[in-house]
Amino acid sequence: MVKKVFRGDRLKDVRERRGLSQADLGQIADMSNMQVYRYENRKSEPSPDIVVRLSRALDITSDYLLGMVDKPEGYLNPQDLSPTEARLLAAYRRGDLRDAMDVLARNTSS
Repeated sequence: MVKKVFRGDRLKDVRERRGLSQADLGQIADMSNMQVYRYENRKSEPSPDIVVRLSRALDITSDYLLGMVDKPEGYLNPQDLSPTEARLLAAYRRGDLRDAMDVLARNTSS
């Protein structure tokens, strides 16, 4: 027996909080309202690409729909970063550790 991991209750909750009907969500995610019903009521387990479509349609994380996190909107958005944090992260991603250390040194010496 395959363990179901998709959280249909979460899908339904977010859909309702967004004021969407099953038909509305189906149209946005390019599927039938009956399929949305099946996912919400755990009568069917969505494929990974469907989980991605649903999460994008509702602007939430796939991890939330899979029960891996308790916060639907994720944990970090680029607009949440301060300018210093953005510079530090950009330097790290470029592999420019010298620049990253400079950013750190300028902001921890006070």
